Amino acid sequence: MSSRGLTRYWRPPRGAQLQSQDSNSSNADSNTTRVILGGSGRCTRQFEQLNHLFKHKNNESWVAYIPTAYMYLNHDSASKRTPAERRRRQWYEARKKGKLLAEKLNMRVETIDIAMEAWRNEDAATAPDIEGSSATTITAKNHAGDESKRNSELREKLKGASVIYVDGGNTFWLMHHIRQSGFLDICRKMVCEESCVYVGLSAGAIVACEHIGTAFWKGWDDPAIVEGVDWTLPSSLQAMKLIPNHVVFPHYSEKEHENLIESRSGELGPEQKLLMLRDDETL
Repeated sequence: MSSRGLTRYWRPPRGAQLQSQDSNSSNADSNTTRVILGGSGRCTRQFEQLNHLFKHKNNESWVAYIPTAYMYLNHDSASKRTPAERRRRQWYEARKKGKLLAEKLNMRVETIDIAMEAWRNEDAATAPDIEGSSATTITAKNHAGDESKRNSELREKLKGASVIYVDGGNTFWLMHHIRQSGFLDICRKMVCEESCVYVGLSAGAIVACEHIGTAFWKGWDDPAIVEGVDWTLPSSLQAMKLIPNHVVFPHYSEKEHENLIESRSGELGPEQKLLMLRDDETL
């Protein structure tokens, strides 16, 4: 319990366990939702936790690495690179992170960007050439306007993944594309019903819980990066609910954020618990 009376979960030796309200003791072992949340990309304990979970892994175990939260273009950027050049740079960084993740986990990693709307209205020639690489973008290139086919494409890309690993970045960009791509329902089914492990860092942790309202609190993420979405509507803020009735505040520093949390915590529902994660903490 923090000095302000808010519930806080600290990182125990092997991680805290939060059990969904609709679970029961008779089937908890078989239906447990396995979720690892981290305060930032500086977290390292998730590697230890995943290596423990998959210590008897086989060659079919693999990780779907989702870099979407940082794969947006800042239109106010002073960069002299063209949009296509900046995207190629993003893909280079995403593939690099995916390779590092593969080395740490000794597992195959596929890098998948779920932001399928990213190039919808742009000439295909501006998109980075990623053929033959391990990075894939779910776009509308092959079947523009057909949502069911795009969802089916993403479902096929994620099929059989042992881990869905969602990195940090802009929470609003990530949440928007989680909905638009069909990832929300696909991920919930894989994690809650098919024993896939979800790892979310920073923005990836926020979207795993009840809603993304805490993304407004520090003012770090620009909601205007997504055009045409009214983020004042409660429905726009609803997240994946892998951990229902909880919300995450990543990058927590007691010195910097205690007063902020006290002033904004009234925005939470009476049944919602706030999980405050420091940069190096996992839950």
